[in-house]
Amino acid sequence: MFSESKKEKLRQAVQAVRDMNRNYWDMRRDNTIGADDYFHCKANYEATQRGPTGEGVAERLGNAKEDFDF
Repeated sequence: MFSESKKEKLRQAVQAVRDMNRNYWDMRRDNTIGADDYFHCKANYEATQRGPTGEGVAERLGNAKEDFDF
């Protein structure tokens, strides 16, 4: 089915998305104004700690956020 490397990449990607999602909902729950950069930075840091695939996911999601905000 999946080689160990593909399983690890998938695991990193899923965890990175969870990190980003959790931080988004934390920001919404806290109802902070002007602190979205803090939560975005925190989410990126946590996602990149997952490994190279997590770093790639964080970069792509961050770019998508910037495109959406622009």
